[in-house]
Amino acid sequence: MKTAQSRVTFVRLVSMQLRLLELWRESAGGHQEALVQMAIGVINGDRVTRGATDESLRSLGNPMPISLMTKCNMSSIAAATGLNRETVRRIVNRLIVEGPLVRSADGSINFIEGWTQGPQTHRLGEVQLDEFCRTANLLLRDGVLSCEEVSVETTRTSGQNSP
Repeated sequence: MKTAQSRVTFVRLVSMQLRLLELWRESAGGHQEALVQMAIGVINGDRVTRGATDESLRSLGNPMPISLMTKCNMSSIAAATGLNRETVRRIVNRLIVEGPLVRSADGSINFIEGWTQGPQTHRLGEVQLDEFCRTANLLLRDGVLSCEEVSVETTRTSGQNSP
């Protein structure tokens, strides 16, 4: 972080995070519910970010077979969110009853079939990306980011070490 702009950068990034958390809270019905759902999405979809799946599965428009998801359980959700296991268990059980979650035969926790292809997930993705772009543009305007910077992805593909 450029020291001369560190306060501006900090405020812009925290502001973005708060707006995104509010978006998730509205969608999930509460802050803890939002944390649990975010954790499940990240844990289940982890393999996609590492490129270990079919290219078509990178889109939320295509269902991801449960067999390709990283197993998600109460302990992994608690570890990802910082919530205690009993709180996670209570929230997960309620979300199973309310509908967005399901427990598989092996005990893993997933979103119900079709949930990630639904309009609520599409809206979450669009608004999050818009908010990220808005913040990135502000940081560009502030001089904190520049178009000349090399992205981590570009660095990795060129064979250099990432920053």
